[in-house]
Amino acid sequence: MEYRNMIKLFPHMAMLTHLILCPYSKVEESFNMQASHDLLYHGLNISQYDHINFPGVVPRTFVGPIVLSSIAYPIKALIEITDLPKSVMQIICRAVLGFLVCYSFNTFQSSVERKINASISHLAIILTVLQFHLWFYASRTLPNIFALILVLNALSSWVEDNHFNFLFYSGFAILVFRFELCILLGMLLLVKLWNGKFPLGATILTGLLLAPLIIGTTASMDSFFWQRRLWPEAEVLYYNTILNKSSNWGTSPFLWYFYSAVPRVMLLCALFVPISLVFGERHQDMKTLTLCALFYVFLYSFLPHKELRFIIYVFPVLNNAAASGMLQAVSWCRRNEKLKTLCLLFITGSLCLNIVATSCFTYFSYHNYHGGETFKILHQLNHHEKNGNLSVHICNSAAQTGVTRFQELFPKWRYSKDETFELTASNEKQRPFSLVIAEMPTCRKQFKHYKKQHTVSGFSRLIFSRKFPFVKVHFEDKLCIFASLDIQLLNLY
Repeated sequence: MEYRNMIKLFPHMAMLTHLILCPYSKVEESFNMQASHDLLYHGLNISQYDHINFPGVVPRTFVGPIVLSSIAYPIKALIEITDLPKSVMQIICRAVLGFLVCYSFNTFQSSVERKINASISHLAIILTVLQFHLWFYASRTLPNIFALILVLNALSSWVEDNHFNFLFYSGFAILVFRFELCILLGMLLLVKLWNGKFPLGATILTGLLLAPLIIGTTASMDSFFWQRRLWPEAEVLYYNTILNKSSNWGTSPFLWYFYSAVPRVMLLCALFVPISLVFGERHQDMKTLTLCALFYVFLYSFLPHKELRFIIYVFPVLNNAAASGMLQAVSWCRRNEKLKTLCLLFITGSLCLNIVATSCFTYFSYHNYHGGETFKILHQLNHHEKNGNLSVHICNSAAQTGVTRFQELFPKWRYSKDETFELTASNEKQRPFSLVIAEMPTCRKQFKHYKKQHTVSGFSRLIFSRKFPFVKVHFEDKLCIFASLDIQLLNLY
């Protein structure tokens, strides 16, 4: 296998590693994950869909879950024949999304290889693979990740000067998944219009034809599944910008993306981005992409609520800029052997630091999905009651840290996420649920009519000290399983 083809397998390997080590999902991913489950297992019986009872703060589009479930559906039939647990389908759906991201990433890098520089492209793939965040998020069913697939294809089309494809991918990314991408993709469009690479008349005409088609697609699909007239991304835009309600979920300082998010992802590799900007005259398209990416982050910083995933689209671009800066630095030092050695040592150290950081981030994440782990243990401990008419209460913390409908293994059981219920000494006699997943401080209590089956711990914080190894990972009990004495108890802890 050629080197150029082998290196493009690295993103797939990185994505699958994170998927296998961290197979559960968190609350931000829940709508698309639950929707994928409901499409696969309930078809058009919308009354059984999770979003009917738990609609969330703002409506989200079903376009992404429809794509995932359509691709995964043939595998579902195979899994049912082999009698594998339904939870396997969650991994399959996430793998489908991850492979789509990897394919789009490689498409973008192939364009960089052909139109800008092959060495930059190959080194950028290595840099990206050694970082944690992109491949950890690649298989996670966030609106940003569905948009990332389209953005990477739009960036590829931009590099290739493919007018129609750029407008097509950009339109779907903006109008269906994340409207704020009009900032990034709009700047890139203006550059091409200014340079005369994209014809103005054809751009306007194509936009007028594509916009109604794209809006009509998402509005018709989502109006059906939400049972009301709806364009989801328009409501999200109104909620986040006009009402500025996103601030309810926390705020960060204006420059947070620059001093926290970007350095956390790229570490020392970020230092090479300015070199590419200042001395990258030979690769003008790369310089333009980088400037637009950084300006997008700057403009997006005006929104008070900030999360790393909101700017995840810029990291493939910034890694290419870093790769360009690294190659430029080595080129400068080639005439001085000592400087060249120091430069190569610094670059190697930067890559090694990425490996260490990625290993640490992966370890913390592995222990940060206590809800999914607790739900798995609950089914294992009570497997002997799989044909009984048991009811299970899932507390809010468990629902936010890994529990999904894919993990509801026993059809005769009734699963509830009723947020008004809390196990207390006053209501335990009623025993409305056979099994209860409870969070702290309930875990510390003892009940007459419930028996504690198991306690699950999770990552809490890092403790720093002056003694070797200077840092210690602290775990604490997060969730526990209580079982009613009405059912037969096995494997008590």
